[in-house]
Amino acid sequence: GTLMGIGRMVQGAHFASDVIWSGGMVYLSALGIYYALGMDRRILYDSEDMMDRKKKTFVTAVLGLLAAGLDRLGDNPNQASSLLREALDLRRGAPYGDVDGLGVFQAEVARLSEMRFTALEARIEAELACGRHREVMAELEALVAKHPLRERLWGALMLALYRTGRQADALAAYQQLRTVLGEQLGIDPSSELRDLEERILLHDPSLDLVIP
Repeated sequence: GTLMGIGRMVQGAHFASDVIWSGGMVYLSALGIYYALGMDRRILYDSEDMMDRKKKTFVTAVLGLLAAGLDRLGDNPNQASSLLREALDLRRGAPYGDVDGLGVFQAEVARLSEMRFTALEARIEAELACGRHREVMAELEALVAKHPLRERLWGALMLALYRTGRQADALAAYQQLRTVLGEQLGIDPSSELRDLEERILLHDPSLDLVIP
């Protein structure tokens, strides 16, 4: 499937820096930016001027890494993986994870979390395109256990299982997702996941790894 547009991620980061930063709310806006992918909390105790300079540098760097990683996903997955991993390695916790009383900022928390998930899912997709299905298996199993409604993660897990010769487990993963979605949301998996299940059943050659 298609990735969330980079423009939407940029808008999310700009919301955090321009809107939350306004009105003198420096502490919250610094958290918004640094927790978008996460930054060492020690940075939050610098002076306001220092935070402002570091904030601008950080936002530029992170957005540059994300944009470059997503741009290279199709033709250079190895480089995409490195760029996206570098961005994600800045993370040190969930957005606003240790701040109470956020109130109206909850929508932005969700937006920043979604931005990070987009980068994470793209990085895993790049790893699979590089043939690292065995290396990401444990990570994917942990992620779907923690975030059972993320269909993109389930699709990556199904593909990784299939490419390691575990067709039955890949199909079982689809059934597990179907159960979770049915019980929690009353819906079926997306057409993309249904198509993947059918291709796994048929041993579709297009699922085999092809490294240029």
